Amino acid sequence: MNESLDESYYLKLIEDFVHRCKVPEGGVGDPIGDYLVSVMQDSHLQALVWIDSIHARIFTDNMVRFVDTCLKRSAFNFQRKQSEMNGVKAALEWSIPRRRDGWKALLDKLDEEYEGYGFRSAYYRQEFSDDSDLARQELWESLYKDYMIAFDESMRQQRRQEVEHKQDMNYRKLDMQLRNIPDYLAGHAVPEDDFQQAWGMMGGEWNEYDFERLRHLVELQKDYPQLTKIANVMGRIVSPEGDTSMWVGTGNVNAIEHSTKSDIQGITSSSRIDSLLPTEIVQMADDDFQELFLLKYTTGTLQNFLHKSEQLPPNRRLERKRAKQAGPMIVCIDTSGSMKGIPSNIARSLILKLLHLSESQHRAMFVIAFSVSARPIDAHRERAKLLDFFAHDPSGNTDATKMLIQVMTLLEQTPTYMSADVLLIGDFRMPLVSPSILQQMQNHRQAGSRFYGLQLGEYQENIWIPHFDTIYKIGYKVPIRIKDK
Repeated sequence: MNESLDESYYLKLIEDFVHRCKVPEGGVGDPIGDYLVSVMQDSHLQALVWIDSIHARIFTDNMVRFVDTCLKRSAFNFQRKQSEMNGVKAALEWSIPRRRDGWKALLDKLDEEYEGYGFRSAYYRQEFSDDSDLARQELWESLYKDYMIAFDESMRQQRRQEVEHKQDMNYRKLDMQLRNIPDYLAGHAVPEDDFQQAWGMMGGEWNEYDFERLRHLVELQKDYPQLTKIANVMGRIVSPEGDTSMWVGTGNVNAIEHSTKSDIQGITSSSRIDSLLPTEIVQMADDDFQELFLLKYTTGTLQNFLHKSEQLPPNRRLERKRAKQAGPMIVCIDTSGSMKGIPSNIARSLILKLLHLSESQHRAMFVIAFSVSARPIDAHRERAKLLDFFAHDPSGNTDATKMLIQVMTLLEQTPTYMSADVLLIGDFRMPLVSPSILQQMQNHRQAGSRFYGLQLGEYQENIWIPHFDTIYKIGYKVPIRIKDK
C-alpha cells in the first residue's frame, strides 16, 4: 500500500471525478483507492453523476462517508496496538538480566501475532539461545525492525479485509440511494436547495423521517427571508462567486473593481453588434429583414444596450489582483430555556443555511451551543455532535462568558479561524460579560473580524448593540406553513 495516501488524496479523487469528470485509469495499490476507482469506472454511474447535481451530491457524500469510516477504523486498529509497539520498543533498553528472563516470552507473543506476516521468530530463538548474544544491541534493533515490517504488513492486510467487507454493502446502499432519493424528491416536489440543506445534515444516511424533520426547518427560510440575508453577509466576501483573483482597472477613480451584476443603464443607437437588443438580433437572423438590418448598421441606427462601464474614463492599465476569499464562520447559538420552540427552530434553520453555504464554498465553520456552559462543535468534522445538538431541546439559563472565551480562543489560537466572522443567535436576554472580554471583541473588530447578531423576539432594549457590527432582529410569529414542533 502506498503509505502517502491519506484523506486528502481520496477527497481529491472524488472531487476530480464529480466536478471535472476525470476517471482514474487503474488501481492505486490501496484498498480504499481501488474501490473508489472501480466505482468511478461504472459508465451508468458516470451518466448519473455528471448530468444531475442531486445524484452528484448523493455519490459524493456516500463516498466521503465510506472513506471516513475506513480511515477511522484503521486509526482505531493502530491505536489498539500502540501499547504493544511501545513494549517491543522498550525491549531495546532492557538490561542483560531482563533480556535473559524476558526474550522467550517476547518471541512467543510476536510469533503468535506475526508469524504469518514474515516475522523471523526461529532466527531470533536460535540467536538468543546463546547468552552471549543477548548483549548484542544490533540484534535487538534487527528484531525491532523485523517486528515493524511484520506489523505494517498485518495492518495493511487487516485494512484490505475490512474495506473489502464494507465495499459491497456500501455499493448496495449507494445504488439504493441513487434510485430512491431522486424519486422521493420528485414525488414530493422538494426544491433542490431544500434537499441540499437537509441532506447535508444527514451524513450520507437516508431516512424519510429525519429528512422531513430537517426540511421543515429549511422551509422556515421562506417565512423569514432575513435568514438568507444574514447568511450572505458572513465572511466579508468581495466576489459572490468567490473568485481567487480578479481583473481591476487602475489609474482613474471610476474603475469598476468587480462587475458581478449587470451595469446596463439604458438604450442607445450605434453600429455595434456586440450589445444588440433582442429585436435587432431577430432582424439580423431573419432573411426578410436582413436588408433593413444592414441599412441600420450602415447608418449607425442599430439599437444597443448602453452600459455604465462604457461611459467611464479609460483605465491607464489593467492588472490582476487577488480577491479576498470568504472567511470561516463561528456561529454561537443560545440554547437556554427561553429559546425553546419557534426561536430555536429559526436558529437551527439559519445554521442549516450556513452549513450548506460553508460546504459549497469550502469554508470552515464552528458552532458553539451555549446556555450556562458552552459546547464547541466543528460543523464539518463533528457531524454526529451537530446532529445530537439538533435532537435536544433548549434548557437552562444563559451565560455568554464561556461562549465568548471559546470564540476568542478560536480567533487567537486557531490559524484557520483567525480571519473568521462571528454570528451570535439568540434572544439576547443575557447580561454583558466582563469589560476585558468586551475589549477583546473590540480588538478583533478593529483587526477585521465582524461580529453579527440575530435577535429573536421583541424584548427590552438590547444592551449588546454597541459591541456588535450589526444585530439583525426577527420578531417571529407562528408561520402559516410550519407550526412549532
